Amino acid sequence: MKIYKKLIGLMLLISMLFTLCSCADSKEKQVIKKFITQYYTIEDYTSIDLDNVRRGYPDDKYTQSFKDMMTPKLFKYFILDMRHESYMNYAVVKGLNIKVKNIKIDKYTENTEGTVVYNYEGTLEINKVSRNEIKEEDINGQITVIKSDDDKFLIYQFNKMNTDTIVDIIRSIN
Repeated sequence: MKIYKKLIGLMLLISMLFTLCSCADSKEKQVIKKFITQYYTIEDYTSIDLDNVRRGYPDDKYTQSFKDMMTPKLFKYFILDMRHESYMNYAVVKGLNIKVKNIKIDKYTENTEGTVVYNYEGTLEINKVSRNEIKEEDINGQITVIKSDDDKFLIYQFNKMNTDTIVDIIRSIN
């Protein structure tokens, strides 16, 4: 009987260790998933006033909503790059609502400077609202995260995001 109690105790300890170890990964993955979801999702294209976005860029609420997820250096690049603004513009003009589904995130490598690179993949559900036509497109890419001084995980770099391809697909929808 004592051996069973020790075995159960040992199994509980091992499972707690696995849980604790997986929490660090899950926080990084949560930030990545939030970023990917926010980057690609357009819940209701009619609620986006493109004139206000253009006038307010980069201080509009859509662009600023990414600020707390990224390092300051990456956020400056994000503003200058304008791919997200372009993506959002085409989706709204074409009358598309877009959702992200089935996001899968896998650790790729850990770098010496404290960054961790993750590969991601998922599916965009693109709904042409006026015709209720739904098209699915795969997305994939690589995102690097870093732990900040205040113990938050931030997007350090996004690599290989296929935003240009998705914009081309959106542009082709009639």
